Amino acid sequence: MSLDFDLIQDLAADMESSIEATNEMIDFLANDAPERRTRDQVIVDVQAWPFAFTEEAKEFARNNGCTAKYVGSYVEWIAQNYKWPVTSDPVVSWRDRLNTVRQQADPHEALKRYCDFMSQTKVLRARIDEAAGQLDTHIQQLIDEARGK
Repeated sequence: MSLDFDLIQDLAADMESSIEATNEMIDFLANDAPERRTRDQVIVDVQAWPFAFTEEAKEFARNNGCTAKYVGSYVEWIAQNYKWPVTSDPVVSWRDRLNTVRQQADPHEALKRYCDFMSQTKVLRARIDEAAGQLDTHIQQLIDEARGK
């Protein structure tokens, strides 16, 4: 009995699954939140909200003239003024990286590129996942309230 094992294709399949799951979450956040956002806005928002309450963000706001008085306007100011690591929808470039993995002939190089991708995108993917989970919880609460629960 032989097991078919193709490391490069297995890595590519896992990478594709991660990319497509994140792509769906970005769509969900852009289209199903109380206020519609572009995919680029979603990417900045998922970075801005967790960052906004750190000491680094508070110092950045103080040093750069933030005059916001309310949480929403403060986070919006941070989102617009801070230099974010990712400022636009990364999915197209992620798919390009996926194709590079698929085209590798050397399994070691494919593994390196896969690991690089997974580690370099881990924080952003986690923030997108967390934001999607929070939106889903919010929607479920609204449904429960509408049902009188």
